[in-house]
Amino acid sequence: MIYTIKNDCLQVQINTKGAEIWSIIHNHIEHLWQADPKFWGKKAPILFPVIGRLPNGKTIINDNIYEIEKHGFIKTADFNVVFSDTDKIILNASYTSETLKMFPFKFNVTVEYSVKNNQFIQKSTVENIDDKEMVYGFGLHPALNLSNENYSFEDHYLDFNQDLEINKPTLTKDYMLDFDNRKKVD
Repeated sequence: MIYTIKNDCLQVQINTKGAEIWSIIHNHIEHLWQADPKFWGKKAPILFPVIGRLPNGKTIINDNIYEIEKHGFIKTADFNVVFSDTDKIILNASYTSETLKMFPFKFNVTVEYSVKNNQFIQKSTVENIDDKEMVYGFGLHPALNLSNENYSFEDHYLDFNQDLEINKPTLTKDYMLDFDNRKKVD
């Protein structure tokens, strides 16, 4: 289902399937790629619990082999609407018996979208509700239309609001990502 949040400057549409941004309109101009399947049929998928394609589609977690599709499975999950108002929506997806077969952790992913003045704000939270350490990747893959007759690329920026520490998995001799053995990325 598609939900719309808006104010006097912005109108944003969010799809509950994958909590994917569907449209970003500012001053009557669409700023999000509109998923031409000839090139790329997505708009702004959320990537979890992996980012990218795993070598051979497999990974090792707690000495077990798991198969996880490219960019993970949250991009196709049915999110529940936790809160919805004119200028804000909060969506949530949790583990299922099916996700546990691909990723052996219990989790909640919450995504909050809001508009305030000229700002479109996305806040994402991954919560480990398991009794063991959870290793995962989380990313955003928006395709933005930033250059047109009214704007140039230099008129835009992304603000991550904090420094992040990243620990990446190692690659085994069989070309599998090993999340049990990670290295810090500077």
